[in-house]
Amino acid sequence: MGSSSDQRKIALRSSEGELFEISESAAVLSNTLKNKCSIPLQDIRSKTLKDVIAYLKEHARASVSDEKKRKFDKKFVSDKDIQALFDILMAADHLNIKGLQEIVTKKINEIMEHKNVEEPAKKTWAVEWKAFLTRKKNRGKVVKSSGSKVGLLKMLMKSKSEFGF
Repeated sequence: MGSSSDQRKIALRSSEGELFEISESAAVLSNTLKNKCSIPLQDIRSKTLKDVIAYLKEHARASVSDEKKRKFDKKFVSDKDIQALFDILMAADHLNIKGLQEIVTKKINEIMEHKNVEEPAKKTWAVEWKAFLTRKKNRGKVVKSSGSKVGLLKMLMKSKSEFGF
């Protein structure tokens, strides 16, 4: 294979209209992006798309060991607040990037386990999580919802496999 500059590039457009280029080898890690040239991503903000691209680029590098990828993943999620993590989770779901969904979901679970139910961040997350579950359900995936904030938070704490990640 030629140098990385010889690789085919995929153009991604954020919700603000900003364009990002990513190598095809990084883009194919997303099932949604495979074989696409330019995809308008109306629901993904530029900052979030930058984070997703950083993840894809790191995981696309053949020379990176699994241990280095795990370290990258840990650092990647460690400096993000709950809203940024939620935005990344929504983008990973939209782009069908299972590995990214898994690490972000795990981090959100860790954060939520250390917060009191009454904390504003947790209440905000419950509303966001309900919207996320509704979106998944509307795409034809079966997702159970109790309808209450506390019930949704309990669902979040359950195994990631129950939500189809």
